[in-house]
Amino acid sequence: MDDFLIFSDDKKALIEIKEKVRDFLRNSLALQMHEGKSQIYDTKKGVKFLGFRIYRDYRRLASDNVRRFRKRLKKFNYLFENGKIDADQIRDSVRCWAAHSKYANTTGLRQNIFNGLTQGKLSGLLKDILV
Repeated sequence: MDDFLIFSDDKKALIEIKEKVRDFLRNSLALQMHEGKSQIYDTKKGVKFLGFRIYRDYRRLASDNVRRFRKRLKKFNYLFENGKIDADQIRDSVRCWAAHSKYANTTGLRQNIFNGLTQGKLSGLLKDILV
């Protein structure tokens, strides 16, 4: 594990914790903290972490994650309609993304993505996964 978040309303406490973590990594593990990625943020706009944007009371999928998935679905639809990919390959990929997405508040998003598939052959294949 090398990624983690620490939350506090006290900026001074966060600075102290950051220093303690830096010292522990250096002295106990002979590791260095990546300064560019080790920052203190105001969390009102959420924190992007592991493909999600995390807020105080909920999580959303990061927008670039959703964009890439929609693009992948379009590609899958084209490949499937032209016989270049089989349904099992598509189901496996979509199942993985859906499992990841369920760690966030994505029920409406998954429904919206499924509704966008109703014109293509993929909709019947993916309904049980996305909805």
